[in-house]
Amino acid sequence: MKKSQLLCAIYFKVTFLFTEKPFPVECLISLCYSPKDLLFYGIESMGLSPKKQRQGRHLEMLADSILKVTPLSLLLINKERTEMKRTIKKVMAMAMVSCLSITMLAGCGGSNTSASSNESSSAATTDTASKKVLRVGMECAYAPFNWTQSTETVPNGDKAVKIYGQNTYAYGYDVMVAKKIADQLGMELEVHKVEWDSIGLGMDSGEYDCIIAGMGKTAKREKSYSFTEPYYYRDNCIVVKADSDLASVTGLSQLKGKNVKVTTQLGTGWVDLLDQIPDGVLGSNYETTGEVFMAVSNGVADVAVIDVPTAESALLTNKDLKMIKPDKDDAFKNDQEMTNVCIATRKDDTEFRDKIQKAMDDIGWNNKDDMDKLMEEAIAAQPAA
Repeated sequence: MKKSQLLCAIYFKVTFLFTEKPFPVECLISLCYSPKDLLFYGIESMGLSPKKQRQGRHLEMLADSILKVTPLSLLLINKERTEMKRTIKKVMAMAMVSCLSITMLAGCGGSNTSASSNESSSAATTDTASKKVLRVGMECAYAPFNWTQSTETVPNGDKAVKIYGQNTYAYGYDVMVAKKIADQLGMELEVHKVEWDSIGLGMDSGEYDCIIAGMGKTAKREKSYSFTEPYYYRDNCIVVKADSDLASVTGLSQLKGKNVKVTTQLGTGWVDLLDQIPDGVLGSNYETTGEVFMAVSNGVADVAVIDVPTAESALLTNKDLKMIKPDKDDAFKNDQEMTNVCIATRKDDTEFRDKIQKAMDDIGWNNKDDMDKLMEEAIAAQPAA
């Protein structure tokens, strides 16, 4: 049985858990064997052969069994359309991990599960350590840390890296740092483009081995991943409309009583900082920083909480926005988790984490002045649009 067929089954089972509509078993079977039958998904019966019916029902049962071991509490978060897409992606990613786990356990038979797990983890670490390819996950939509462009040409004379499985290229601060590390390790850099809300799950499923994506090292994330020391230090700020009465604000306390609608990017540490906006009204948060800036530009939100380099990058093409770095005595409190930007690996892959850290140490990538200089270069190199 193909894994793609199984994931197809899981996808439609989860989708219809949301919509609360019955999904014909015949349709599920047909989808797994004939994609063009998508056109007929409302038809109850398609006259499938007994063999296909047996295979399809087996497939559905296996999908059910995997969903039982997948944290489906996520399904109860929010049934609104805006949340449905993100949640299904998370469940699908976790289902992939479950598929791999079940396959590994099946191969181990009735042997000691703990011992088998440790052996698998050790084998994975050894495999990663010996690889000649550094597989990195990043959003490729978070300038100036990372972005997508159509060619490999970069204004600074460097070359962008082709995105794995695509005909586009990735560049930005994260790519520049990843290239330095790959060169030091004698490895070839391979960039995987992934949406932010599933970036950790993609790494856990084995699609790539580390995340270099402007990720802050938070206490919550440290429970799931291993982190290097920071490869960049950033400051947080707010972004408002340049022609609004908020443009003259110099500190957060000056927002008190204004009932401003606040926003930021989903799944980031900035979400926890929104409560520090006095009398702020929580609006919608967005999947990408580009959507965050668009919300402020269109008046859907009044204030965006973000980091300085990302805001500086956005202002190059959004002249109607203004970045405000609050005075030190009237700024965000306890926001260190979103100022230390680190590289993440799988939680148990400390050997690979240490290997990356050693490469960073060997090239001296711990000097903030050098980091700031490279970030300035990245901002200057980003495409105009």
